[in-house]
Amino acid sequence: MKYILLVLFLLSSCSSLEKGKRSPSSSLDCEKALSSFFVNNYKAMIETEMNYKLSKPQLLALHNVLHTDDPIAPAIHLVNDMFANITDYNENYASYISKLIARELSQREKSSLTFARLIGQNELDKTGMFPDPTNNFYTLDQIKRKDTVLKVVGFSPEERFEIMKSKILLNKILENDQFDLTRFSHTMSKENAEENNRRTIEALETFIPSKDFRRRPYVKKSEANKIFRKGFFNPVASFFRVLEYDPRGSIGFCFGRAMTMHIEALRFGLHESSVRKIFVVGDLDNWQFHVATIVKGENKKWYVLDPFFLRAVTIDTWVKRWKKKDQKGNMQIYITNAERLSAGSNHVYDFVDFYFSGYKNYFRDLLAYYDETLPKIRKNEKFKERLKIYLRIFKEKITSEFKQFKKRVKENISN
Repeated sequence: MKYILLVLFLLSSCSSLEKGKRSPSSSLDCEKALSSFFVNNYKAMIETEMNYKLSKPQLLALHNVLHTDDPIAPAIHLVNDMFANITDYNENYASYISKLIARELSQREKSSLTFARLIGQNELDKTGMFPDPTNNFYTLDQIKRKDTVLKVVGFSPEERFEIMKSKILLNKILENDQFDLTRFSHTMSKENAEENNRRTIEALETFIPSKDFRRRPYVKKSEANKIFRKGFFNPVASFFRVLEYDPRGSIGFCFGRAMTMHIEALRFGLHESSVRKIFVVGDLDNWQFHVATIVKGENKKWYVLDPFFLRAVTIDTWVKRWKKKDQKGNMQIYITNAERLSAGSNHVYDFVDFYFSGYKNYFRDLLAYYDETLPKIRKNEKFKERLKIYLRIFKEKITSEFKQFKKRVKENISN
């Protein structure tokens, strides 16, 4: 009953109010609000990225809360109720913020963090473009809306300050984490795709590597090729074995090879921030996307470690190849965290991916190989710790077949 009354009150507020009784910025116009550029963005963000179907009253409430100076109480209640019912959110963000502000978070606070992070990053502007990633990635309006979301769900001013200072909500385009990278593959124009790609490459070129003296900030081309050869001749991820796991050629396993190159880059000693994944998305000769690992080179260079090229190549060389396969001319380039596995999901390496039956033990065998070689790695403790995280995922569901996997890997190595 309470929910119904809130909805009725909100809808009744859509009618134009008498001049002078409420400021124009506080009134709601249903038709304009529901068709506004911002509301369409919020709908796409929440329904695509957070798997929650929005009602018209909820959309109106979001518009009122985020785009008026004096939001009405029913809108605030409805937005809180919406966040309390969203269960598909990023647990990593929630866990990080919980530790930062030293308290447990409610369901609505957890889901609001994911939504606040999406504002700006996954938000096309009125011309259909992604935000400019150079300099300050977010506009003042976007930062204000992020903060408003936190305020509405109950974070205190002190907590909001700490959260915004942590940069967890002010992520850069080089860590794109929208759920489905293929979301705009059919609707983005050629011109907008080219401009967004230019901005993404420009952001890469202006990237400043970490100054952590314990890890390498960049590699020379000869070193990039050394990492490449380690991944290329991996006894599981090698091209020579792909038909064993993908006899029909319907999977490709570019994401498996990219994961292998990522692990080898960490093994070489590169800092995590100097290793990323690069995705191209579009109509690419019957493939919807392709992915490879990239490593930071000297000056503005990055090297792509993609077995298709038989060596480490520059991003420009790599992109030119895929442009030739671009059927519609609107191929999009995305840069993500290196631990992202696929274009269709923003999940980092996890059990669901590793144990998907369609992969025919590909990741089981790959991680069995690294589990076998781990004791032989005498240096690079940082890499050992990271690899153990992947192996822990691997061993969470290990079966009696594990010894068989290890035996088969040993045989492949000896052969």
